[in-house]
Amino acid sequence: MNHMTITKMYTLDNDDILDVDQSIDFIVSQPNESTIKRLLRIGTHLIATQLTSGNLCNNAHPGEFDKLVGQATDVALVDILNKFQMEDIRSVVPLLPF
Repeated sequence: MNHMTITKMYTLDNDDILDVDQSIDFIVSQPNESTIKRLLRIGTHLIATQLTSGNLCNNAHPGEFDKLVGQATDVALVDILNKFQMEDIRSVVPLLPF
């Protein structure tokens, strides 16, 4: 089984590539700020929008033992939400066979 991890993020409002691990280290060091405020302090306001879009346009769903299953990219897009202390805002319901 393949597992993908998002390590870099690109945005239109940031000339640099955002290093996810470095950004997460910054977020963890600022525990009294909201997630959105921490993301803004990283230097881009589009990161939260990108993470939300990746969450909403996603088919990953809980499988056995509540482990996410689906396309590797979809699972990675949901996994990164936890890293940025954001929650999955979809109504995640396992797909039922027809």
